[in-house]
Amino acid sequence: MTPTEAAWLAGFLDGEGSFMVTRSFRKTCAAPTYIAVVAAANTDIRLVERCKTLAGGCIVGIKSKSDRWKDAYHWTLKGVGVGPVLVEIIPYLVSKKRQAELLLHLRSLTRIGSPPGRNSTRKTLEEVDQRTSVYIAVRDLNKRGPRNPTYAAMSERRINGDRGALLDLMEAAQ
Repeated sequence: MTPTEAAWLAGFLDGEGSFMVTRSFRKTCAAPTYIAVVAAANTDIRLVERCKTLAGGCIVGIKSKSDRWKDAYHWTLKGVGVGPVLVEIIPYLVSKKRQAELLLHLRSLTRIGSPPGRNSTRKTLEEVDQRTSVYIAVRDLNKRGPRNPTYAAMSERRINGDRGALLDLMEAAQ
């Protein structure tokens, strides 16, 4: 991806995109699985096709529920493919830069190439704790309305290695 293409993708995602972490629980896993996700939706298929051309991922068409609305297209990139794209676009992001940095941090905590389910029993409590903290921090950044500064500070403390911060975060979330 050229610097111009990375800047375009960053601008599009800053305005129309989402940086998320999905969490899933499986009966065969001792710990939850966290996956970094970058997504964008638009009614102009050319824009989401450009995202796919630049970064990979997949596109799904969404039929409108009303004749007055246009059909939409949803582009998603997740898992292993997220890391290299984030490295290229982070310098150009503005409003969603912190979410992207947290997703990149989550990718650094993930053992790439491990089959889901088999490796989860080998995760230490500290590894699960760090991944959970990233999940909570991204979720907090993506919430509508004003952020709770105490909650945000606890989230940052945990990501930076403060062991007691996750319990504080979980209590504040309830």
